[in-house]
Amino acid sequence: MDFVPPAKQRELRSALEKIESGIVVVHGPPGSSKTYSIERTAQGLGLSIEYIEDVGMYKSMLPIRNAICLTDMDDYEYLSRHRKRLEKMKNLVIETRTLFSIGKILPNATIVNFGKISSRKIQKFYNLNEKEALKVGENLHAVGFCKYGIRSETVSIFHLLGKLFHSKETDVPKAAEMINVYGRDRFIGYLIENCTSFMSIKDIHKLIDGISLEDIGEMHLEHLIWVVLSSVKVGPRRFFSFRSWKGAVLSEHTCSNLCMNR
Repeated sequence: MDFVPPAKQRELRSALEKIESGIVVVHGPPGSSKTYSIERTAQGLGLSIEYIEDVGMYKSMLPIRNAICLTDMDDYEYLSRHRKRLEKMKNLVIETRTLFSIGKILPNATIVNFGKISSRKIQKFYNLNEKEALKVGENLHAVGFCKYGIRSETVSIFHLLGKLFHSKETDVPKAAEMINVYGRDRFIGYLIENCTSFMSIKDIHKLIDGISLEDIGEMHLEHLIWVVLSSVKVGPRRFFSFRSWKGAVLSEHTCSNLCMNR
């Protein structure tokens, strides 16, 4: 069952079809199926998605063939600081939960507003009672993006993995907390799939040994994070990653010269 009304799906599709001429802003509360709808609609249009963290690192255009760029933005100060740059950008989708007046700051952007998903739809689909449906509705957003302390923006699990593989500054306890939202097994699966492209053989051995140390409990994830962060990286030219992320987009994320994670 798709919780998003057909009319809203058509509105989003129409906006993405014209994205080469400007920016699309998808606004709505947590759990309103924004991320899922963007990914599914992009897939239907034959477009892959490049997740970017900081638009300040990019030039006025994001010319990626057969792809759209997606970023999260929930900080008015950050939006104001990059307003002039954003006004010139094309091929970019901004997903936001809190920037209600973004249309006034970026008047040329196409705004698609998502509403809160009805608890009745959730109740019917999952066969829940009313109280359970309300609880699920409050937490639907947990499977998409979760709050993570970088300039009050939201960072996806893809960005977190990029930081680990490229040894960027990372708050290890918060990273472990974020991983628990997405699932420990899923995170470890990503590590196993991609470690050979990023880490030296010696450090891969350390990672494999660390994966077997489940008996250390809550410290297990933090230990794995430290192993990856402190490892010697082999510096691949092309970053083929997150191959477990099937169904969301047609192709796995590939770091290009536009990607912040390089």
